[in-house]
Amino acid sequence: MNRNLLFALVAVALGLAVWFGVINKPEGSRVLRENAFAYPDTAALQKIFLADRGDREILLERQASGRWMVNGRFEARPDAIQTLLETIAQVEAKYPVAKAKYDLVVREIAGEHIKVELYTDGEKPEKIYYVGPPTTRDRGNFMQLEGTDYPYVVHIPGLDGFLQTRYILDQNTWRERTIFSAKPQAIDSLAVTYTLNPDSSWAIARSGESYRLHTALDRIENRAVNPRATLAYLSHWRNLQCDYYLNDSYKRDSVLGTTPICTLSLTKRNGQAEECLIFPRPLARRSKIQFDPFGNPLAVDKDKYYAAWDATRQFAVVQDFVFGKLFVGPSYFVQPEPPMP
Repeated sequence: MNRNLLFALVAVALGLAVWFGVINKPEGSRVLRENAFAYPDTAALQKIFLADRGDREILLERQASGRWMVNGRFEARPDAIQTLLETIAQVEAKYPVAKAKYDLVVREIAGEHIKVELYTDGEKPEKIYYVGPPTTRDRGNFMQLEGTDYPYVVHIPGLDGFLQTRYILDQNTWRERTIFSAKPQAIDSLAVTYTLNPDSSWAIARSGESYRLHTALDRIENRAVNPRATLAYLSHWRNLQCDYYLNDSYKRDSVLGTTPICTLSLTKRNGQAEECLIFPRPLARRSKIQFDPFGNPLAVDKDKYYAAWDATRQFAVVQDFVFGKLFVGPSYFVQPEPPMP
């Protein structure tokens, strides 16, 4: 073989080795285990602390019941807790940041990060790491363990997405959104009181294993109800959640000073009584329905309402899609059974 050709082939081979082994390979001064960021035993976690460089802080604490509290004030959404715990257990170090990007990534993490502290039963955290900004092409995030000098690209295998959105720092986003949660067999009585149309108001109360209907209309006072229609209605109360909370105390006080559309009342068989006021919500630019069937502009939103409930009058927006099925009249409960075919 021609000696010059041999030298050329050797040079090409060395060049490819350098490219794949050095230039194109993520580098770092330290190589961490893939699970260095993960904490798989999430059942042992008792506290999780999240904070950014601003004033946002979230302290999640596990209760004896198994539920989690947010900043000692509210119950946390179970779905959000589950997502966070799965993230904590599954995060995996993909590779260390390339040396060429080291200074830039360190600055980015220092300027924009979420600090994560994981606690079991002691005052000293079991693990601390910093969730930095997302990577541009690896569908992961830059992260750095406390006490180490080198940032890593971290991801969840199989997840096509970024991780920082799972470490929620907004208190209201963490809050449990449930307003009513009652299985049919746990309900003792229900009532819907329409403020401007009292003749359409009604209440049903348990009588043995069935219910009796009570209204302002004598003709159906204390009347037996259609059991199938009643069971279908009771099932709507299993899980009624708000859309999102509102922090505007001025708006809340203003709305509470107006006339509600109706009052929803629930009493469980254990004696627990709950109440929620439903108020009209003014039409907004983003309201889906802007006009009535005749083309006239609407004054109120047909898709969403304001809601205020419990002794503290928590205040939120609820969807008609969720709550609208509760707004029935007394005739709903005495509808006849369909004829047999």
